[in-house]
Amino acid sequence: MHPSEKELLLTPYQQYLETGNREYGLRFDNQANRSKTYNYLDNLEDDGYIEYTARATGFCQYKITPYGIQFVENGFKIPDVSPVIQGDNSIYVNGSSNSITGNYNKISVDIAHSDLPDDCKQLIESFLYEMQNPHLPQEKKSEKIKSFLSDISSGTISGAAASGLTTLLISLFSQIPF
Repeated sequence: MHPSEKELLLTPYQQYLETGNREYGLRFDNQANRSKTYNYLDNLEDDGYIEYTARATGFCQYKITPYGIQFVENGFKIPDVSPVIQGDNSIYVNGSSNSITGNYNKISVDIAHSDLPDDCKQLIESFLYEMQNPHLPQEKKSEKIKSFLSDISSGTISGAAASGLTTLLISLFSQIPF
């Protein structure tokens, strides 16, 4: 990969880490610079690392794709493809010391198989998904948890939310070895 391509990919990635916004804009001063830059951006788009959102004579805007984010985080190397098994065939592993101590996918399975209303399941699953974001700062996670608990305790969501919280906590506590 050309160093200019790396720079064109790294800049929106750094902006994404700082602001959460994946879009980035460029202004062009001269025709030669614009032509080279578009060639590099076209290569990145062909590889699936970026998507154009606007394109004009003196300006372009693009956003880094999730695949582009993964590519940068992997040191500009194509990630190793490993088989992914989805569904309820998860293997739940417990151990001690230097071995695996829990499989938190069980939480999602427990929620999916509970007899909660669908809106409550969706609320909890989206909350868990947000909490798994590795780029979410600790203070934002705390805000999301407080907001989630406030919505449930104030009754603004539904009466079934209390049973949803109970199911979530039971599943979480079952993951903790006592």
